[in-house]
Amino acid sequence: SSISLPFLLYPFLSSNHYNTPGKTTYAHKAILYLTIYSYIGNYFYTHYFYKILRAEYTFVGVRFNDVPLGMYFATLFYFTSYHAFSNCVLRFFYTYYVEGLRRNILFAMVVVTLSYGTAFMESLSIAAFPYYRFEDRDMAYTVGSAFYGIYFLFSFPMFFFFDWEG
Repeated sequence: SSISLPFLLYPFLSSNHYNTPGKTTYAHKAILYLTIYSYIGNYFYTHYFYKILRAEYTFVGVRFNDVPLGMYFATLFYFTSYHAFSNCVLRFFYTYYVEGLRRNILFAMVVVTLSYGTAFMESLSIAAFPYYRFEDRDMAYTVGSAFYGIYFLFSFPMFFFFDWEG
């Protein structure tokens, strides 16, 4: 669970904060958003992988809605990394290209690509984790990644625009 500790502590320990009461920094908003989104994903969405893809965590540990408690913290770490990376890529396309229909279509295509690519790479990398298994790896990589990518399809643009002032 210490894997997500830096992300949880940074907003409170950084010197980059507002002195005005009631104001919050981007870091506060981002970690709150990602904590909630990670929790929702673990608590509700993980069961898709359990039921449809017949995936499971095989290690023993405290579970919350049949998801190992440590995975909630690991998900926060991974989601923070994914969203930081996606923001960099999306910011490039959004600011580099002239506003208009072509930019919007390109932006949407980049979001779709990032979403599926992130989901696929996580599925591929978790296959090496000895305490997680899929019954059908090919289905997990293709169909599972497509359905998991839907989660990012909404999350990446929401995260990109939630504190946007430009």
